[in-house]
Amino acid sequence: MKLSPKIFFIEPPGPRRNLLLNNAVLQRAKDLEYKIYLNDNVYSLSDEQWAEQLIDVEALITTWGTPKLNKTVLSKNTTLKIIGHAAGSVATFVTPEVFKRGIKVISSNCVMASSVAEWSLMMTIFSLRKTKDFTQFGGTGTISWENRKSGKGVHDSVIGIWGFGDVAKKLIDFLKPFSPKQILVSGYDLTETQAEQSGIRKVSLDELFRESDVIHLLASLTENTKYNVGRKQLELIKTGATFINAGRAVLVEPNALLHELAKNRFNAILDVHYEEPLPLDSPYRKFKNVILSPHTAGCGSEGLYLLHILDEFERFFSNKPLRYEISQERANNMTKDHLTNILIS
Repeated sequence: MKLSPKIFFIEPPGPRRNLLLNNAVLQRAKDLEYKIYLNDNVYSLSDEQWAEQLIDVEALITTWGTPKLNKTVLSKNTTLKIIGHAAGSVATFVTPEVFKRGIKVISSNCVMASSVAEWSLMMTIFSLRKTKDFTQFGGTGTISWENRKSGKGVHDSVIGIWGFGDVAKKLIDFLKPFSPKQILVSGYDLTETQAEQSGIRKVSLDELFRESDVIHLLASLTENTKYNVGRKQLELIKTGATFINAGRAVLVEPNALLHELAKNRFNAILDVHYEEPLPLDSPYRKFKNVILSPHTAGCGSEGLYLLHILDEFERFFSNKPLRYEISQERANNMTKDHLTNILIS
């Protein structure tokens, strides 16, 4: 029997831990002969108390609500070798101290990205087909034979994507079998060579908004992208086009968005909001050209997060190269949810 590294899962007891630490995960850990130590505390611990929890931990599994891993939190640990984040972005809790110590960082971002890309593809087709204009959903809406041919297919459309991270790349892969006219991408880290190799066209943000039939906001939320989309870009949207935000609400200037939506010139599908849950008196609820969903694009794959993490742990502790390591530079450019006024969970 091999000696298991000391693995500590930071998520406290509750429904989310049960969702993440499911039977398939427990069986995988058993197969690997890994023992996972569980956190029975709550997130109100001080940094000094967290330091006590992490003594002798070699592999740390983090998730939403993880405390910032600063010098104090790590002060009593000399053994931590790898952090596996059972969620997406690590930007809010991974500090320079982590990388200074040579601790490896991975996350389930690629798993979550597939779910968000699936949702984005679904909404792309839904919007291009003008589905809400002729479909009855339960007891709402009206089935209309007159409007049923008002839409068009992906093959006859230009799809625009702001961002070139995991979600955007996966969405591009999903779109290609549908042979869109063009896939336009605006991203700070997208090179012309990458664009050519990916079969997409690199454009400016303004070009993206001007030329696309469907616009996806999938950029990371950073100091440089917050409120990047304003009235100028929204006014460029084609009449009848669809604006889809599954990134973060504050990528868009709120007053500009309200102003343009009130014109009823284009449609919007919003999965992320300036307040979550969305208040009953939110002005976004009154627009007939807006579809709202409750931050659900990434849902459906949570049960796979820890399987992904354990597979990477197995590679690491077997001296195999990691497949999904996050560098300090990449961590710095991932979504920073502290820039919103809400807690993402």
